[in-house]
Amino acid sequence: MDNLCEIIKNDLSKNAANAPTETNWYFYGSAVTQDAIGDNIRPTIMVRERSDEFITNINISDHDFAVNIDAILLFKADFEKRLASH
Repeated sequence: MDNLCEIIKNDLSKNAANAPTETNWYFYGSAVTQDAIGDNIRPTIMVRERSDEFITNINISDHDFAVNIDAILLFKADFEKRLASH
């Protein structure tokens, strides 16, 4: 999470003089999980910043949803809180 926040903070600071109206980041995980119907799922963390507000979404497999959703939701909430305090 620290690395992701640092990447986003650095990207936003580079454009201070000519700030974009919206910025998006996509972070792809290296692990691949197979879901219930046989598709391979690679976790993705997506972040959108617009008007100093951050929205995140995390794409996960059905297996990760069943096994890890509580930890993933905690990560998402903490990540959004850290981004908002940049």
